[in-house]
Amino acid sequence: MAELNQRDLDVLQHYADKGNRSLYWNYLAQRDGGDSYGLLALGVVRNSDMSGAIANTYAQHHAREHDKRKLSEREWEKFGQDLIQQDLALRKHYMAQQQPAEALNLPVKDVQTAHDQAFENVGLNPDAWTPRRLLEAARRQGGESAAEDIWRNDMLDSSVWGLSRAGRTMAKVAWQYNDGEFDAFAYTSDLAAAAASASRDLPCVDPDTIGGSNLHFTYDAQSRAWTSVTSTPDGFPTRMRVTDARTLAELDDARAVRLERAEKATQFHPLDPHREIARSPFTLVDAGQPETTATRLANIDASLSRTIADDLFTRLTNAAMNRDVVAMRTVSAEFRHSDEGRSWLRSGREHNQADQDRQAALEAQATMQQAVQSRSGPVMSM
Repeated sequence: MAELNQRDLDVLQHYADKGNRSLYWNYLAQRDGGDSYGLLALGVVRNSDMSGAIANTYAQHHAREHDKRKLSEREWEKFGQDLIQQDLALRKHYMAQQQPAEALNLPVKDVQTAHDQAFENVGLNPDAWTPRRLLEAARRQGGESAAEDIWRNDMLDSSVWGLSRAGRTMAKVAWQYNDGEFDAFAYTSDLAAAAASASRDLPCVDPDTIGGSNLHFTYDAQSRAWTSVTSTPDGFPTRMRVTDARTLAELDDARAVRLERAEKATQFHPLDPHREIARSPFTLVDAGQPETTATRLANIDASLSRTIADDLFTRLTNAAMNRDVVAMRTVSAEFRHSDEGRSWLRSGREHNQADQDRQAALEAQATMQQAVQSRSGPVMSM
């Protein structure tokens, strides 16, 4: 079994101290015996593959919708630097406990703990981490082993990192854990919106091109000017010189962050044997457009829950990509009124009612036990 060693810790400590996110995750991504988490995290840093782009977009959307916050690229960079500190602390803990295998491949509960703390440190709800709501639902119904199974067998499987497949996989799994606390339909909708937005993203490794394919900004070093480039239906983009002072300040700062990160990505530790950045198996450039399907939800056998979630995710993603709010609402309404939708929503309500019934039974049992104790003294239990 592969294990982390002291040399690994020394290298990781060096990168964490320098705030070098790229080389921290790159080291783990290429470490023999390591899982795919390092490569996933590297994709988030560089926004270079669909899994990373979805994670970034999901967090940004969640911050805006739930915390009314819009973090700058520098603030997200600081968040990421804190995250590697949280991650390293957990790996060092396992090393101190003589568990080097766990130190190399952290259990998902620790990966979640690191994200929870990093999000809380910037004042954001930790549910901004893409899989958190799903993992919590899995724990409620199947314990920690269920959450670990999702992490190992679904999220760390690089074969699902392509366009919409990254979010689609979690949407399929979410169906199984729909309950009173976890609205799998709402979660699928959030994933679809994030995937649609992420499909228009550009990698954040070019300091002179910032934004997405539909609207981005380019920097000309000679004139030191920014130009906005907006895509149009006829294929001829509209270009306009940026003059707004606030926008210019944000672009200049984002560019500075990328230049700093690019410089750090060249500063390898002497004991780090890797001199190239690991490449994602599926990059944004390779993404293309999401698959489409004409299958209607009402015509799918209710037993094929993963197929239903797959179709729902596709339709919501396509509507979101076209910025068709009416279509998204139509899909939502159609699904909620279909046999499958009613069954899905009902299962959540029934699960919630079952939890309430179990809680009521436990409270009644506790009341009876207290009554017995008050009459005959303490009751011993095995």
